Amino acid sequence: MRRDAGLKPRDVIIIQIQGGGGVEKIISKNAAVVKKETNARELKAGGKKIFKIERELDLDGTQFWVGVDS
Repeated sequence: MRRDAGLKPRDVIIIQIQGGGGVEKIISKNAAVVKKETNARELKAGGKKIFKIERELDLDGTQFWVGVDS
C-alpha cells in the first residue's frame, strides 16, 4: 500500500484500520509494535476518513478496511 501511495519505506505514515471480528482490539493492543514495524507516527483503530490509499481486505473471513497516508 505504501508503494501504491507513492511513499518510500523511510516516509513516516499514518495508518487507520476499521473492522469487525476483534481486528480493532488486536490493533490497539499491539499498536507500539505495528507503529515501529511500519514507521507510522499514528495508528488508529475505528472510524474512517479519506486516505491516499485505502483497501478493503479479508483475513480468514473477517473483513476490514485499512487506510494509509503521509
